[in-house]
Amino acid sequence: MSKRRSARSQQKSAKGKPAAPAAATRAAAAPYEPRPWRPPWTAVLGLIAAALALRLVTVWLLYRGNPLFAYTMPGYDQNVYQDWAKEILAGDWLVRKGGLFYYAPIYTYFAGIVYKICGGQNFWALHLIQALIGALTCGLLFRLAGTWLGRVGAWTAGIVWAGLAPWLFYEQGLLHEGLLIMLYAVTLWSARRIELGARAPWALAFLAGSCIFLGTLARGNALALAPVLAVWLLFARPEGLRRPESWARAGWPAAVALCAGVALMMFLFLLRNRAVTGAWEMGMKNGTVLFYLGNAADAMGYFTETPRFQEVHALAGADMSIYWREWFVDLRNAPGHILLNLFRKAYFFFASPDLADNLSYPLARRLYPTIGLNPLQWVWLVPLGFVGAAVSLRWWRRWSLLLLFAGVFSATLIMILPTGRYRIPLFIPVAIWVGLAAEWSLHQWRTRRYGPLLAAGGAFAALVILLGPWWRPEAAKPRLNDYVNLTGAALDQGHADQARRLLREFERDYPALAHRLPQLSRARFRLARLEGNQAEAVRLADQLWGAAQQAGPGFLTPQVAQEMAEVYIAAGRRERASLIARSLYAGEETRALGQSLLEELGESPGRAAAP
Repeated sequence: MSKRRSARSQQKSAKGKPAAPAAATRAAAAPYEPRPWRPPWTAVLGLIAAALALRLVTVWLLYRGNPLFAYTMPGYDQNVYQDWAKEILAGDWLVRKGGLFYYAPIYTYFAGIVYKICGGQNFWALHLIQALIGALTCGLLFRLAGTWLGRVGAWTAGIVWAGLAPWLFYEQGLLHEGLLIMLYAVTLWSARRIELGARAPWALAFLAGSCIFLGTLARGNALALAPVLAVWLLFARPEGLRRPESWARAGWPAAVALCAGVALMMFLFLLRNRAVTGAWEMGMKNGTVLFYLGNAADAMGYFTETPRFQEVHALAGADMSIYWREWFVDLRNAPGHILLNLFRKAYFFFASPDLADNLSYPLARRLYPTIGLNPLQWVWLVPLGFVGAAVSLRWWRRWSLLLLFAGVFSATLIMILPTGRYRIPLFIPVAIWVGLAAEWSLHQWRTRRYGPLLAAGGAFAALVILLGPWWRPEAAKPRLNDYVNLTGAALDQGHADQARRLLREFERDYPALAHRLPQLSRARFRLARLEGNQAEAVRLADQLWGAAQQAGPGFLTPQVAQEMAEVYIAAGRRERASLIARSLYAGEETRALGQSLLEELGESPGRAAAP
């Protein structure tokens, strides 16, 4: 028998096809084992260049199509950050105007430093630097992925980060999402280097701790990582170390250094608050507000002010502890609803429809090709990440850092609010698990293990169905408020083309409301005036005038009322313009506006009175 096998081997060799060695055959049939691959610098720089190029295209598209590129709406987070950044530009680095910060201040300081360097409020510099930070973060995460994955998996993860549609959009929103992803990336990279036995682990741990607290100045739940990572450092023995007791001695200094990094950054922030408020206080004030907003007795699981929240908010004043006290009251009175709401928030957190607040991702998908035509979307990647996470459990010690990060990050946000932009850092572990799923699937295919592959495919399909937009189609399209806000921002800046396009999209999404919503009627009037269509502007002004007489005070905003008066003056209808001007003059906040119009009409402000 052995002679016959030897003869067959010689025949194959004679034909130029040598038999595969037995060791190679056994290796091909062995179970999958991830083999770390260190990406060369040429690959890292290539990925950074590709990520930057895609981001620069997105910045250009946002400049051409997004009225919020260099504009912030009063009452929104972006406007507060820009207002505070102007204080830094004026030389007040403590931002005394902000007092004890209500909003997380890290973006304020980032924008203020950019403006100081550029010599003014330069929004182009802000967007371009954010794009560069995003691209560099992709390169760092690419190197991080290579510490767990092989070539195929690391490249898969790198491509996901470089082209991820939600990240491309939210990092340019004049908010701190891109900065937070960078801080999380540095934290995980430092911790992973320690786990792999890098020199000076205490220095890397101090860096990780500093980044954790800076991340807290972007979103408060980041602080929960500090105790978890400190404990993890005590037990996460570097791979390949033969003597566990030597790491037990080294783990304590690393854990202490991480806590020291958090403590130093915290102390500096406390010093700022002490200098501004005279008290040793820890910001920010909105943490308890957001917690109660998401967990009140009638909370809906997303960002909305319910009657119960409005009741408590009206009583709060400067007492931020009232939200905790009232939540315990709600917990006693409605434990079933609060528990059900927690499950609802967990589903909202992992489901693909984006819950908008200041920005509208569904509307961005309509307006920008790099986002709307991009296949790298939540609906496919998160289910695939779940598959990869399940595969990683076989080596749970090796993957414990990612598992802990994902668990802490998800749990703390679910406890508060699963708003769409809050969730983006979850793609740090998700992309790595997507890479693991790709490598594992490729190995199963090559070794003809079709059973596990079919099971994984079935789980992926089930998760896509469960978490996809099919169950909540209303959440997949822009809200009415998104159209109103963006159209108003476009008109405020004189961008008629942007306003017209937004109105067309609104009519497509809400045909039944297209000519019934007062906000959009006001927008059409302002657009006709901006385009110089005097006859259409007068016709729409008459419609608004009639609606205002029925609706009563407050129907017309001061800006729209002023523009209506100017249209009537240009049309020679001075009597109606005078009535509007008198109405504005009668209000304390709009008196100066009414006086200006009355002077233009040649009337004495002293004789003016409300009609």
